[in-house]
Amino acid sequence: MIPSNNGKVEPCSHISSNCVIWQGPDISCINLCNGDTVSDVVAKLATKLCDLVAASCTCDPTLTIDIKCITGVADPTNLDQVIQGIIDYVCQLTPSGSTLPNITLCPNLQYQDSLGNPVTTLPLDQYAQLLGTEICSIIDQITLIQNDITDIFSRLIILEDCVLPCVPNEAVDFQITSSCLLNAEVRISELVLAIETAFCNLETATGNPTAINNAINAQCLFGADDRLSAGGTYSSDPEWKMNVVNLSESHINQ
Repeated sequence: MIPSNNGKVEPCSHISSNCVIWQGPDISCINLCNGDTVSDVVAKLATKLCDLVAASCTCDPTLTIDIKCITGVADPTNLDQVIQGIIDYVCQLTPSGSTLPNITLCPNLQYQDSLGNPVTTLPLDQYAQLLGTEICSIIDQITLIQNDITDIFSRLIILEDCVLPCVPNEAVDFQITSSCLLNAEVRISELVLAIETAFCNLETATGNPTAINNAINAQCLFGADDRLSAGGTYSSDPEWKMNVVNLSESHINQ
């Protein structure tokens, strides 16, 4: 019987681990083979476990990292230096209380402050806020313009329905009161025809503009001629028209 060191009386007989054979598959990573004793199996597993524990507890591994481009330290000797160097570099990228660059405002964004001084530049954060305000204002204006366009478009349709189509034989023929030629309420087409007829009759009676001008120029009395029924010339008469330009003035002189 194999002695036990647990200080307890066991209910069965002890068997040496050297007498128990491993009948499982070969495990190459720990060099375990079928047929090894249990003592060999436990020993190999324990050795592998100790190797893993030892590797995981290496707090200062050998480093071959070059981080001088961000820290100025060429060869950090431990992991703490690497991590601290990265942290310092990130902090330098966003320093607290850093000064933002000034942005020059385009002419349309320039304005006067509360004291009447012209504002032509702003820090980056104020410039972004100004742009946001202007963009929102433009969006509101575009919305109003779109509403106006919709309203104007609706009114245009109404006007087109009242006027169009423009083809003469399809034009709208509304009623109108004729107080001279026809002395009645007639359609506009009837009034236009009556006006044309009256005009043609008048031109037939008086002659066309060329004939009327020829008649005016045919005046045989002139302002320098002596009057027949009184002394002086015709130009001395207050009703005499010196420069005749129409048929009425020519008739007065005659």
